[in-house]
Amino acid sequence: MILPDTSIWIEFFRGREPVLTALADLMEGGEVVAVEWVFGELLQGTRSVQERRVISSYWSNLPKVGAGPGGPGGIWIRAGIHSAEQGFLSRGVGLIDAAILLSAIEGGAQLWTLDKKLARVVPDALLFRG
Repeated sequence: MILPDTSIWIEFFRGREPVLTALADLMEGGEVVAVEWVFGELLQGTRSVQERRVISSYWSNLPKVGAGPGGPGGIWIRAGIHSAEQGFLSRGVGLIDAAILLSAIEGGAQLWTLDKKLARVVPDALLFRG
């Protein structure tokens, strides 16, 4: 399974290759999972009702990861702990990105990102390279 972060979805919705075709193929093959905070970020940047409908449609139809128990506390608490243990903040990786990464780890998915700071903290085996 592949968990695309916000940067990948932005490229997809803008119709930019090679992300457009690669993500479409992965979705068609049932290989894409979503997390709520990525789609929250996407919805925050919408400029029209139509954009919100399109993004919401993808959210509704994709399998989800990231909300399960996975340990003590909710995802935000676990992400904060994981971030502190790994020193993410001093490497320019914030809490949302830490939660995206932790969701990939806990969900057994590879993370696909164009964010260079985030990519630097993702274990090599978990980084999807498109």
